[in-house]
Amino acid sequence: YEMANVFARLAARTRDCADLIHYFSHQEPTVVLRAIDLLPPACGDNADAVNQLARWAEELKTPLSARTWHVPAHALQALARVKPDVGRPFLDEAVKHPIWQVRARVAAAAEDFKDESIAQDLAIDPSPNVRTAGLETLVRLQSPLRFEAALASLRSDDFQLLRTAALALRGTPEPARARTVNQLFATLKRLTTGAADTSRDPRVAILERLGGLLPVERTAELGPYREAAGRLFSLVDALASEGTALAHVDVGGGLGIRYRDESPV
Repeated sequence: YEMANVFARLAARTRDCADLIHYFSHQEPTVVLRAIDLLPPACGDNADAVNQLARWAEELKTPLSARTWHVPAHALQALARVKPDVGRPFLDEAVKHPIWQVRARVAAAAEDFKDESIAQDLAIDPSPNVRTAGLETLVRLQSPLRFEAALASLRSDDFQLLRTAALALRGTPEPARARTVNQLFATLKRLTTGAADTSRDPRVAILERLGGLLPVERTAELGPYREAAGRLFSLVDALASEGTALAHVDVGGGLGIRYRDESPV
C-alpha cells in the first residue's frame, strides 16, 4: 500500500508507470484503489493504464452494488486527471448513477474535466453529500456559479453542506450581498433555534461569513448573538471562580468591529 506512493512519485518524475500500474491487478482492493488514485497525469500516454481505467469506467453503465462501485468510480476520476477525453464519454451515465457515492466522485472529477456545468448540476443533487462535492468543485474552479448554488444550499438541513455553503459565499458580489446576508441570518436563526450540538461548525462558518459581508448599519441584528455571548462570558466567570481560568474565548472574528464610529455590538 505504501509502496504505491513511491511508485507514483517515480512515475510523475520519469513517466515510467509500469510499477504503479502493476498494482492494478493486486489481490487487495485497497491497494488497487490506492494505485488508481495516485496515478499521475504523466501516465496519460500509457496505453495499458488508460485502457484499463476505461474498462473499469465502462462498468458504470451496468448495475453496481455497495460493494462494486468503488473501482469504476475511482477509475473515472483518474481518467479525468490523466486522459479526460477518454473519460468524458462515461459522464452521461455517471452523473445520474443511482449510487450517490459515484455521483460524488463525478462531482469531484468535474474539476479535472474543467466542466462547471457538471458541478453545477450535482450541486443541486438530492444527496447532501453529492451537493457538497459539487459545491466544493465550483469553489476550486473559482466559478461564479458557486454563489447561487451556495445560497440555495443554505436552506438545507445537512450541517456539512451548510458549512460548505457558508465558506463558498466568500467574496459574494456586491449586487447579491443583501440577499445573501438575509439568507445567512435566516439559516443562523434556524440552527440556533434547533440548538443541536453538531450544528456548531456551520454556525461558526456562517458567523465568519457574516463578518465579511454584513454592512455596518446592520450589526444591531446581531443582538441575540450578543446575548448568547454574554451568557458564555458568565460561564467563563463561573469557571474562573472555581479555579478554571480560560485564557482565550473565541466568539467569531469580524463581527461588530468599529470601522468608523458605530456603537459597539
